[in-house]
Amino acid sequence: KPNAKNQAALMLAGSLNPPGKYPESVVLDLNGEKASELHFLMVSGFRENDKTPIGSILINYQDGTSDILKLVYGETLWSFNDTRIAQKPESLKTGRIAWKKKTPSGDYVSLRDVVWMNPQPEKKIRSVTIASTHTVANPILLAITGVR
Repeated sequence: KPNAKNQAALMLAGSLNPPGKYPESVVLDLNGEKASELHFLMVSGFRENDKTPIGSILINYQDGTSDILKLVYGETLWSFNDTRIAQKPESLKTGRIAWKKKTPSGDYVSLRDVVWMNPQPEKKIRSVTIASTHTVANPILLAITGVR
């Protein structure tokens, strides 16, 4: 379980990470909050082949039902240094570039706002589970926020 006092970001397991050092998944308790949408500030640690499933975000409602947002490289999520990130119509369905900066070496890095639109905003959310499929492009979560 992550300790918020010590975590600047939460990196999930990936095939290039040392085995056992990073979690395969993490559960975030939302204590029955309601939200019309959730925003996840995310990147992946490395590049992967486009259309590769790299993880998922599972939203668990208080009534035992759930909804899922699949994390797919090149569609939902990209590496922090993948310069191909664009505001393509298909990628805008699940988010947008939240931040972009040029490094001192001249490279661009960016963060993605991955958006989950709640199909049932009247339901209370028990928890959110973010999981990795253990590919090269391991998901990294920097922040989560909700909109009522």
